[in-house]
Amino acid sequence: MAIRKARRYLLPLYQRALKRWISATFWMSVFLAAFGAAAWYFAPEITETQVFILWGAAVAAGLVTLFFFAIRKGSYVRCMQKHLLIATPFLRVKVPYRRIKRTSNAEMSSLFPARKLSTSRRDILGPWASSTALILWLDGYPTSPGLMRAMMSPFFFYEKTPHFVLLVDDWMGLSIELESVRSAAKQQAPPPGGPMMPAPARQAPAKPKKSGSGLLSNLD
Repeated sequence: MAIRKARRYLLPLYQRALKRWISATFWMSVFLAAFGAAAWYFAPEITETQVFILWGAAVAAGLVTLFFFAIRKGSYVRCMQKHLLIATPFLRVKVPYRRIKRTSNAEMSSLFPARKLSTSRRDILGPWASSTALILWLDGYPTSPGLMRAMMSPFFFYEKTPHFVLLVDDWMGLSIELESVRSAAKQQAPPPGGPMMPAPARQAPAKPKKSGSGLLSNLD
């Protein structure tokens, strides 16, 4: 099955969370570096080892900032040839199309009411509370539910039945492409009983052989 280059549908909640972490770790790095420099010049009682520890922490915070900056656009959903890929910073989940029973859509605020969210989660969801999400209803998770809930955003799940809540930058485009790819995958899939095997060719019955050992075989 030939498929054009699949589009990436970005997950904005991850981008928002990463932007906050980038800002926090960057300013932490600046503060630790500046504090270490100030201590070096204005606090002689602080040892060199303590100053180097502060600078080491500043470098570590700077590296974490660079890491978050590098993966800021690495969270997306993509329709591959045989599966739907959900890519997050710490886990990539491949959902075979045969596992998707149906799709629906709903507003994020109806799935995650503000009164049931913590302050931090409510703040993260805020700009997209009125946005529409695409929901995939599955016949089973493709990997361990415990692992996914530990490594993925809590906004992927709102109840215990197998499903994914996909808040992307274009839910309608994803829905149309997903249905198109699923339909093509169903047409290419072999029948439930497996591929049809050709029936073996029937052989013609063997002709009886003439015996040359009878009583009349030597007569002219």
